[in-house]
Amino acid sequence: QGSYYNQFSGGLSYSAGLARLSFGASASSSARQYPQLDLPLTASHAAGTGATLSLGRTTISGAMNGSYHSMRNFTPFPEFGPPELGQIAAPSLDFGFGRGRYLTYTGNVSASHQLSARSSLTLGYSRQDSTFANDQEDLTNQSGNFRYSRGLTRYLGLRIGYGYTDAR
Repeated sequence: QGSYYNQFSGGLSYSAGLARLSFGASASSSARQYPQLDLPLTASHAAGTGATLSLGRTTISGAMNGSYHSMRNFTPFPEFGPPELGQIAAPSLDFGFGRGRYLTYTGNVSASHQLSARSSLTLGYSRQDSTFANDQEDLTNQSGNFRYSRGLTRYLGLRIGYGYTDAR
């Protein structure tokens, strides 16, 4: 059965770049109205901050985000990582399917070291926790990874890495 909804979204973002430090923060909200459902209005709110510190050949980055949703969503087109520092994420093309409110917290940190002009090593860790209001099981997802990158020619490179994800 087909359906539609009306949506209004907005956000604010700030970013600053200094000699060695870049910083950004953003906040956004969206409201939806589903005419076919018995819901007057659903809302989602999100805020996040992140920073990148450059120390010579080493770069350290970290970010924290939090969001509140008044309705459970099905997202057929998931995002592949957070938006760039200080940028607002585009409204998602998801579909509401339940009245369960929930909070999601996400944090990540990564470090990259330039080993030579053509090679680098990157390490990363991220964690996401979702807490549901109607006594459902909370969700936790954490992952770690490392990657070695080597430029072979001007147009060809090699990446070798490993990642591990634990979701509960």
